[in-house]
Amino acid sequence: MKTLMLLFVALGFCVSASVSAGQSTIRMVNGMWYQEGAFVSQIWYSIEGVLTTTTPDVIDDELDLRGGFVIPPLVEGHNHNLQNPWLANNFAPNYERAGILYGLMLCGSHHNAAETRTILDQTSLDIQLAGACISSSDGHPLRMALQSFADEGVTAADIHDRDYIVIDSIADIDEKWPLINASSSEFIKIILVHSDREERRGNPSFHGINGLQAELVQPLTAELQRRGLRVVAHVESNADFTTAVNAGVDIIAHLPGYRWERGYDPEGYRLSDAIIEQAAAQGTAVITTVSVSEMVYPDNPEQLAQVQALQINNLSRLHAAGVAIIPGTDRFDVNVVHELKYLQNFGIFTPEQLLDSAVKIGPQRLFTDRKIGEFKEGYESNFVVLQENPLQNIAHLESVALVVKHGEVVFKAHQK
Repeated sequence: MKTLMLLFVALGFCVSASVSAGQSTIRMVNGMWYQEGAFVSQIWYSIEGVLTTTTPDVIDDELDLRGGFVIPPLVEGHNHNLQNPWLANNFAPNYERAGILYGLMLCGSHHNAAETRTILDQTSLDIQLAGACISSSDGHPLRMALQSFADEGVTAADIHDRDYIVIDSIADIDEKWPLINASSSEFIKIILVHSDREERRGNPSFHGINGLQAELVQPLTAELQRRGLRVVAHVESNADFTTAVNAGVDIIAHLPGYRWERGYDPEGYRLSDAIIEQAAAQGTAVITTVSVSEMVYPDNPEQLAQVQALQINNLSRLHAAGVAIIPGTDRFDVNVVHELKYLQNFGIFTPEQLLDSAVKIGPQRLFTDRKIGEFKEGYESNFVVLQENPLQNIAHLESVALVVKHGEVVFKAHQK
């Protein structure tokens, strides 16, 4: 990023001179830094964008954090609002202002993934872009796409292998590899929707909202991983979750049961203890997206309460088994702090566990080769300064005063 003049008024955060991003040595004082579940008064230095507590010989600038609560940047574990060029241009500033610098976008298209990355590279965000999404020819998101472009006369043929990649057979896996590879992504998303219910196939009521055939999930996952990709599975039910975990996927994109299919037994969304234990043993992570339910049932509090009771049951057992939980919203109207507040109301997680899921577990799962998510020697100098303590109330994550990436201030809230 370009040189930034960091000269703030007396009531703001003060840096004394012009700083070239990642090149200067900055002393950061009067901060309460998040360490192992508590906030601790520490002095840190940022040298060429890397953290150290060792006092350097030369200090170029000093950043007074004014008693703020310092946390690593947040993660958005599941969204779509940065996955094409238009969205990236319009939504990226919202992420920066909220201190959400890491994210996973879960159904981009290979035909514009490169352009999207170019736009995101001009921001302070680190986004894993699943530039390819795999489903069946009659699967989600076909119906959504057809409805979105209904006025343009778009057909399924226009959407297949462009907006998402169609795999209906084992032979398709090799045949479609050039399309999958074209996105140059580390992550890829596969879609399962009640994959055990074959009666949905050929039924017009479910056309465009199905997913992969269950028997394709394991060989497809194995081949994608053999080629170096990490597989994220969209699931709806316990059967989908079980199929995905048995196939060895890396991440589950939804906690099952955020929406109950009309006429289906609610018990079909309850995870079995056995598959939870298997997910924990394999290291499979689960992205929450539980707050989607309040959008599905905005005028039906009784139904929402039943859904939430099942969500609490599933999440409690996943958490007790040690399954890694990553917060994500799958929503355009709120950010991940809303999801964390929703989870806080469930009473499953301590404040430290909620915070760790958003600033440590999620970022480190998405970027396994990076030193992020903690304040340690040699870790990246990325942090968010809050005016209020999030361990007292997770909603205090909204009190963002300052956002720093590689030692450079990328956002500063207006202070009176």
